[in-house]
Amino acid sequence: MQESTFSYDLDGYQVDITVKRATLAVGAVRTRLLRLIDTVMGKSRDDVGAWLWRVFSDITAATVSVVNRDGAESQVPWDSSQRLSLAKTIDAEKLPISFADFMELPEELFNTWQEAVHKLNGHWVPWQRVTPEEGEEGLESGESEGGE
Repeated sequence: MQESTFSYDLDGYQVDITVKRATLAVGAVRTRLLRLIDTVMGKSRDDVGAWLWRVFSDITAATVSVVNRDGAESQVPWDSSQRLSLAKTIDAEKLPISFADFMELPEELFNTWQEAVHKLNGHWVPWQRVTPEEGEEGLESGESEGGE
C-alpha cells in the first residue's frame, strides 16, 4: 500500500506524519467517522463545520503515524494507542486526536496534511477529481472533466 511521509517544521512544531492510500478497511473507518458528525457537532452545524469534519475524518482515517521530534516546542496531540479499525466501535471520545485539538493546529499544517491525504486518495475529493496517479498534475477545482 502506497504511503507518503511529510515533515512540518513551523510554529514550534517539528513533526513527521505518514499517510497512506486507502484500503477498503480504511475507507470503511472513514465512513464510520463521517457518521459521527451529529454526535460531535449536533444538528445545527453549518457548511464550514461539516466540511472541516469531513476533512478531519479523511485525515484521521488515512494517517499511519505522527512522530513529534524530540525538543519540539509544540506537539501534535496524536494518541497512537487509539488506532481506528473495523474490529472495534468508533467512539468520538476515543480518537487518535480530538476534533477540538485538531482545530487548534496551525492552518498551514492542516493544509499540508489534507493535501498529502488527498493526493493519495483523490476519490475522497470528487469536486477536485484528482487521482493518486495525477497528484498535483490533476484537474484544478472548478475545471470540468472535458477541460473547459
